[in-house]
This record gives sequence, structure tokens and C-alpha cells, in this order.
Amino acid sequence: MERFKNMQLSFNCPKSINNMQACNSGWHCGACNETVHDFRGLTEAEILEAFSKSHTLLCGLYDAKRVTEMPKKLMWRKWLSAALFIVGISAFSDRAYAQGKVKVNNKTIKSAKSDTIKDVVMGFMAVTVKPQFPGGDAAFNRYVNEHVKYTGERAGPVYVSFIVEKDGTLTNIKVVKGGEPELNQQIIEIVKNSPRWRGGIDSGRPMRAEITVPISF
Repeated sequence: MERFKNMQLSFNCPKSINNMQACNSGWHCGACNETVHDFRGLTEAEILEAFSKSHTLLCGLYDAKRVTEMPKKLMWRKWLSAALFIVGISAFSDRAYAQGKVKVNNKTIKSAKSDTIKDVVMGFMAVTVKPQFPGGDAAFNRYVNEHVKYTGERAGPVYVSFIVEKDGTLTNIKVVKGGEPELNQQIIEIVKNSPRWRGGIDSGRPMRAEITVPISF
């Protein structure tokens, strides 16, 4: 598999996976009461889906050849965030352990036997991905065009702004620069009823983001 494009290693854990106890979705680290998820062999899209469904940072096991480390000058911030996260969950170990079970495509991520593990990296990933319509920007533009019923002149792009919530739903939809009022209202209704977006991810956590998208005709 190719190297990750939207993920960089922000915290490389020095602990050995061989000293951890296997659990439902990976291994349980007794030092920090955290689950280490087995992400080897999964596509980047599958891993990002796991991140988007989680309410906590995820510690994972990755194929070393696919991992790029974050530049050293930025890593101290991520180390601090990871350390604070570990300290923060230690007082709520039962809750954190329960949230550690992640499913991808309705299937629990399974782990391999620890004695077969080699050439791996374990730790936290910094993940930043902007919200996206299924299929990308071009697919969103086609979707809007296919549903517009306005028969008047459509001069220039219409810029529509909205908030993509963590779960991919859209709120606060408005046209910030557009054409005739009737066309603008149609676009607002079309966007309101669009398929659910993929929510954004910032530093491994789902984020709520406001974006502005141009609609061309």
C-alpha cells in the first residue's frame, strides 16, 4: 500500500506491543488504559472513517513503510496533546476503554497475533481532512446542476456557504454571492437535501467546519 497522504505520525510510542494484552479491536495498553488499534492493511480511507466515528484520539499500529513523521519543530505540540490526553483518560479508564472499540464498515477491526508483528509504528496520528461531499467537489457541482429547475439566466458561479457538522449534516446554509433570488433559493433547498457529507477531521478528531463552495453552471 502507498504512504499516507492525510496522516502524519505525531507521537511515536516507545512501548512494545508484545507486552500488551490482545482485546476486541487491538491491544490494551495497561500503562495508559488505552486501546491500540490494528490499522495495518487498511486503506487510508478506512482509517479516516474510524477516526471520524470516534470521540477520542486513537492510538494505532501502522505499517512503518506507510508512515511519515511530522516535522520535529511541530511535534512537541502533538506530544503535549497526546500526554494530556493520556493523563485525562486515566481517571476515566472504564469509559475510555469502552470507547476504544472501533468498527469500519460495520466490522470490528481485528488484530493479529503479537508474535507476528514486525516493521510497525505505534502511536498517535495527526489527521487533518476537510469536509467533503461523496465523490468530491466535482460530484457536488454535478449534483446541484442536476436538481436545479430554474429556467432563467445563470450568469457566473453561485457561492454557497454552510456548516458541515461533525456527523456530516449541513446547517446554516446561505448564498453569499449569487444570481437571481429564485435561483439562490433553489440552490439553498438543494444543498439542504443533499446526501450526507464526510465530516472534517482535525488532529485526529471530528471537527465542525464552515466552508464556501462555488457552484458553476
